[in-house]
Amino acid sequence: MDIAFVDIDKGAYAKALRLLAYKLKPRGLVLFHNAFVPRPPTGFFEEASKRSWLSIIVPTSMGMLVASRMEPRCSESDAEQLLL
Repeated sequence: MDIAFVDIDKGAYAKALRLLAYKLKPRGLVLFHNAFVPRPPTGFFEEASKRSWLSIIVPTSMGMLVASRMEPRCSESDAEQLLL
């Protein structure tokens, strides 16, 4: 997958980012709607700041977090663990 747009319950943003680490190609992009309003949990921003991601928040009225996956994909068994 080259790009994903995420607009789901904010409480699931961190989990979605972990799952997309498996699905996205290297340098693939993910865009998260509403990075400011309503504010996602802190865990999401911690996940987006890990070394496997290069991320920035675009200052739209509600915020758009754009992240690029920097490391190789995790294995399929690792991805299954992310679902737990």
